[in-house]
Amino acid sequence: MTLKKSHKQMRRSQSVRQKFARRPRHLLLEVERLEDRLTPTTPAHFAIIGDFGLTGKPEADVAALVKSWTPDFIATVGDNNYPDGAASTIDANIGQYYHDYIYPYTGSYGAGASANAFWPAMGNHEWFTAGAKPYLDYFTLPNNERYYSITRGPVAFFFIDSDVNEPDGRTSSSVQATWLKNQLAASTATWKLVLFHHPPYSSDAGLTQTTEMRWPFQQWGATAVFAGHLHDY
Repeated sequence: MTLKKSHKQMRRSQSVRQKFARRPRHLLLEVERLEDRLTPTTPAHFAIIGDFGLTGKPEADVAALVKSWTPDFIATVGDNNYPDGAASTIDANIGQYYHDYIYPYTGSYGAGASANAFWPAMGNHEWFTAGAKPYLDYFTLPNNERYYSITRGPVAFFFIDSDVNEPDGRTSSSVQATWLKNQLAASTATWKLVLFHHPPYSSDAGLTQTTEMRWPFQQWGATAVFAGHLHDY
């Protein structure tokens, strides 16, 4: 089959060719700037673990993996001491594997660190013993030790107690939440990470999501939130 162009189509094609022939023979691209790319001058090298604290081969394997990364420090999202947060198990569950990151360390598994590099959040198992006393006695942490913040290089960490037993509350209008809001606002860190135990959201249908922890983290300035408690994705 032969296709023939009409005189009108031919005139249009010729006009288009003449139009583009008059244009300069170069292409100018204009790129819209989207955002600054942040490259830290002092990197922060850390690990975050959670729901780990039960002595045995699984914990030993996790600890070996974490240490193979040679992190500068380790942070947790709670349940550091199974099953009941007791004084009789805390050193075997934590110090046995991470004593060289803890300062001051007074346990029986070797030397501690020269400066603290183990920063835990509280989980519900810490509160299974009255007042979470073994946890509070074992660690030396900033603020009231239940919730606190640290900054390492370009990253600020805010550790929150999401348990229902927290004396300063766990709703977005609580004393604890007001502290976090103010701390986030005051921080000049490039990245601001909030860590706690009970997840505000989860795809796990078997356990209730902790809606009380649905605080306006992003609005307050947080970069990301990390949680534990549910042992699957």
